[in-house]
Amino acid sequence: AVVSTQSTGRYPHTSFGLLGNLYLSEGKPGTPVIRVTARVRTGHRNFVSTMNRGLTEDFPGVVAMGGVFVVREGSTKCHVMPGFSCTPLTSDQDVEQWLRVYEMRAPLTHTSGFLNRDPGLDLRLEHSHCFSSHGDGGHYHF
Repeated sequence: AVVSTQSTGRYPHTSFGLLGNLYLSEGKPGTPVIRVTARVRTGHRNFVSTMNRGLTEDFPGVVAMGGVFVVREGSTKCHVMPGFSCTPLTSDQDVEQWLRVYEMRAPLTHTSGFLNRDPGLDLRLEHSHCFSSHGDGGHYHF
């Protein structure tokens, strides 16, 4: 997607027709970044949830982060939507039965946006997708 660099001010709307946690960056070279290196999983949370837990514990206000991470070895579990459901999905169990989860092989590049708490906009706290040059990709879980 291309986002115009011409801003006319704050976007006044808080609703969105589909899931839309967005992260925007100017991508300027030399801009300070937070670099995180992890070699192995040491707990049950995925990488993004682990980062988010740190934000939740250390910052009382709403803090959001976004960026890219690469899984160089191993695999991740991702889902690919099988198409929109013909029946309403009214519980987490309904969603879990509808989604198709697959193991995706490294190397995988992930884009992610997450925030430590919802500011009252009914936002999803974490949302990540991945892609590769070998055809694997999807919505990242762990």
